[in-house]
Amino acid sequence: MSLFEYLGKFTIRLLNSKHLFPRRLPFALNPSVNYAGIRVSADDLRGLPEKPKKPLSPYFRFMAEMRPEYKKENPDCKVTDIVKLIADKWEKTSMESKQKYMEDYKKDLVAYSNARLRYEEQLTDEQKELMKKAKEETEIAKENRKLKKKMRELGKPKKPATPFLIFFNSKMNSRGEIPYKEWVRDVGKEWSNLPPELKASYQKEYSTAVENHRRQIQEWEERMIRMGHIDVVRSEALIEPKTASRKVLRTRLIGKNK
Repeated sequence: MSLFEYLGKFTIRLLNSKHLFPRRLPFALNPSVNYAGIRVSADDLRGLPEKPKKPLSPYFRFMAEMRPEYKKENPDCKVTDIVKLIADKWEKTSMESKQKYMEDYKKDLVAYSNARLRYEEQLTDEQKELMKKAKEETEIAKENRKLKKKMRELGKPKKPATPFLIFFNSKMNSRGEIPYKEWVRDVGKEWSNLPPELKASYQKEYSTAVENHRRQIQEWEERMIRMGHIDVVRSEALIEPKTASRKVLRTRLIGKNK
């Protein structure tokens, strides 16, 4: 078994471990889950009964009560500064004064629990399933945003511009005072009427950029594996390389580890 095959199989075992990865993995790392099949639109959720709102905690009740007064006294203050002033006031408030907010919160919490129970009794099995899917989709979107942010921070190479965008960017300096929308429309027309041989030159530039990007991604993924960031690496890249032989990749990995 080659080094890359062993590394790929070991990583897949890690990804499938419920102890190390108890939460659902992002779509890029969990291709077996058909997220498109559970997509829930806003229209699907409109028929649901109104969900009871959780009561405000003691601190947020205090903040809601004090905010108008502080805004009036400090009209030029930023929202963040007002929040800091209220937080400081809350810290200095006696436990006796805080007790009132605690008692109000407990009363509303009991009312909320009863309202939540009645709400769930109203829901049909279909509506419960719809809400479950909406929650799952929210979690997936959140995980994907975190993953994309991590990829940017780790310096993932950006995809190359398409032939049209290469052409578009080459025209940026010639815009002058023309309104942007009008200028974009003119550039689009110019591209449509461009002779095939000129378009071919942009296509050639794009093809070269794609090849370079493929190599950069491969090297970046190898580096991420060595650093332990397997969650940002494509699942297919963990099993078998696309553009280089296993022998070449093995040589690279060994050479860079020396």
